[in-house]
Amino acid sequence: MTKAEQNCADIQEQVEAFAQTLTTAIVKRKGILQLKVAVEKDQKLRTLGQQLDQWADTGTGITAAIAEAETLLNEEDPIAFLQASKAVEERIAAFKFLEERKLNTTDQFVHNTLGVSDLEQRVSALDFLQAPQAPRILTDRCTAGRDYININWTAGGNTPVDKYNVWHGKAGERRGRQQTVPSTSKSIKLENLEENTTYEVVVAAINETGQAASQTVDIKTRRGGQLKFKLDKNTAEPPMVVADDGMSVTCFQNVSEAQLRGQAYGSNQGFNQPYQDRLQRVRSHPQTLGFYSPPPVPPCVLGDAAIENGRRYWEVDVRGSSDFGLGVACVTTYYQSLGGRIKQRVSVSTMYASFCGVGPNGVKTYEISCAGMNEVSPGHNSAELTGAAEPKLLRELTKVGVLLDYNAGSISYYDQNHRLITTQAQQISQPVYPSLVVKDQGGTLSLVQDCVWPDGLE
Repeated sequence: MTKAEQNCADIQEQVEAFAQTLTTAIVKRKGILQLKVAVEKDQKLRTLGQQLDQWADTGTGITAAIAEAETLLNEEDPIAFLQASKAVEERIAAFKFLEERKLNTTDQFVHNTLGVSDLEQRVSALDFLQAPQAPRILTDRCTAGRDYININWTAGGNTPVDKYNVWHGKAGERRGRQQTVPSTSKSIKLENLEENTTYEVVVAAINETGQAASQTVDIKTRRGGQLKFKLDKNTAEPPMVVADDGMSVTCFQNVSEAQLRGQAYGSNQGFNQPYQDRLQRVRSHPQTLGFYSPPPVPPCVLGDAAIENGRRYWEVDVRGSSDFGLGVACVTTYYQSLGGRIKQRVSVSTMYASFCGVGPNGVKTYEISCAGMNEVSPGHNSAELTGAAEPKLLRELTKVGVLLDYNAGSISYYDQNHRLITTQAQQISQPVYPSLVVKDQGGTLSLVQDCVWPDGLE
């Protein structure tokens, strides 16, 4: 029992004993006193109840309530206590109320003491007082290109993070570069990297208390060697039209020759006088090819980059066409005697894979056939078939990659997932140019600006 409780018990005993001796004296006024005490009791209960509500809200109020209760409860002189009352019954009622008030105040005080204690524990464990937990790099979601790496990570816990520092450098070297990322972001693209190079990457979470670093992850950029070129407008014959930026070609009239749809094709074709005129213009403007492949063979459009050695890779977006061809072409000039006069002619020979898709978008059966080229010379006006047609089910064919190995004499085709579609083999002895053809009306092929080599090719 606390001191306050003991004082309360002692005072109660003294008051009850003194009241018993005065019972006879106050019996006549009992009714009046009971009514007055009841009214005043209700009033004080309401007033003190409001005070207790206020005291419960603040530690200062609680301290004041306890101090007042202890002052009243520590009063040991019953005479002095009774003198403060107008009647014995009123003081007994006040005492009972005071006892109830004291108990309520004690309960409030104890409750708030526990609340403060619990708050201290929670404050001491607040996140902003702790260093962040180490983030984790999501290796399965990191990707690499020829000159870039995409890094993705996740936070290590719930502690607040002000920012992330992402460091990367070549494997085995201490030097590197650090970039800062806002705490709201969990990814970054590291650019301007060297191709075919392994980089170490570390992500550090930082707040005012400290920092924590992730695991070190090694990621290798892809091999480059992408052939950069544009389509030469001067090589496009109707119905094909090259876009102004040289990055796409569209066929505006369907190729009507049924035997050509989905079939292998290629040509060594001599040009007539209109083409010779264009050839003369090309001599005046050597930056363009100016060579043409006239009907009846499906006309092709050539790239503006010549390939004379090594391996080169490029990709074409084929979502806009269901009947198209991709490959390379070589161009040669020769002289021919016509009517006693020597005329200069231009001949084009192509090596292609032809794709003819049947079925709805998303699932198409592509009939693939290949055509090789003969050595370009007068009198050779047909293509030599080097690959047999082989129907394949290709789902969602969106891109076709072309890999030319000039020295080995082969050209391979890959889908958008870098899966091999087919390969042609033929020795090449002259410079060749990338070649595209669109055979369906409204069909469009577009060059992919940023692509990487298929895996496993070094």
